[in-house]
Amino acid sequence: MVARTPARVLLVDEDPRSSEEISISLMGNGIHVHWAPNASTALRLLDEFHFDVALVEVQLPECSGIDLIRQLARRAPSILPILLATRPCVESAVAAVRVGAFDYLVKPIDDVRLAQVVSEAVRARHVLDAHAAFESRRAASARTEDPRSVGAVATS
Repeated sequence: MVARTPARVLLVDEDPRSSEEISISLMGNGIHVHWAPNASTALRLLDEFHFDVALVEVQLPECSGIDLIRQLARRAPSILPILLATRPCVESAVAAVRVGAFDYLVKPIDDVRLAQVVSEAVRARHVLDAHAAFESRRAASARTEDPRSVGAVATS
């Protein structure tokens, strides 16, 4: 079995205290965390690093978390976003689902719940990556297969 590199999470939240609590919790579980206080910093980090998961606060200074998730989906479709909110809101939860968020968490987030959701998202990311690699190999194999050998088997 191939050893996986530690999961990498992009945390986008303008609140330094909340971000520090979330970062410490995730780092305690062996997860690499990169913090961005706003969308422009998040997009710059996206150019420098590969991320498995993005934790995005619903209310950001430059744009909404929903808008940032849309931008992430265009620029790095492999990232699984999780929307964070300071209070539960049906409208933002529905919007999160519509833009493809993996989950919706309300702060403050219990450390166990946070680790569970991020781990599930990372596992889902690995499954999706493995499936994409399989499909790519299958398509390449179909392109390189000798059509005469297929016909020979069928007519034998």
